[in-house]
Amino acid sequence: FPKAGGNYVFLREGYGRWAGFLWGWVDFWIIRAASIAALATMFTSSFHDVLRQSLHPNASGGVEVLTFWPRQLLTVLVIAALAAVNARGTRLGGAVQFGITVLKVASLLFIIALPFAVYAAVVGPTHPPRAANLSPVWPTGGINLSGIGVAMVAVVWAYHGW
Repeated sequence: FPKAGGNYVFLREGYGRWAGFLWGWVDFWIIRAASIAALATMFTSSFHDVLRQSLHPNASGGVEVLTFWPRQLLTVLVIAALAAVNARGTRLGGAVQFGITVLKVASLLFIIALPFAVYAAVVGPTHPPRAANLSPVWPTGGINLSGIGVAMVAVVWAYHGW
């Protein structure tokens, strides 16, 4: 169906106007709102961890930099700020999204390259890599189905599949 609306159009055409109507409202009030809230909460939680590690690097786990209500306020402010950026226009929203994507990709590339750089700087000159270190190719303990389930949650989240 060459119309804008995504799932709404398919549900309306396949099951009638009520299905499309209900999908539109459920998508607006529940699915998107919960997704945005979860992402903003994870941002705030990660930001809190970074603050805790930078301000109290030697403290054991229980140090709170931001208490419960300041974290909730930060979560609401993140949602409001991103909504304001997107309300200003698609050009600004796209630029912010592009900048965040570049930051994420650069972080992933850094995480990928870091073990190789550390190995080359610290271990490499005295112990060159050997092919024998790559065994076993397949884990000997079998397949952990719960681990696959946890990985699938992340995959489904990434594709906005729930």
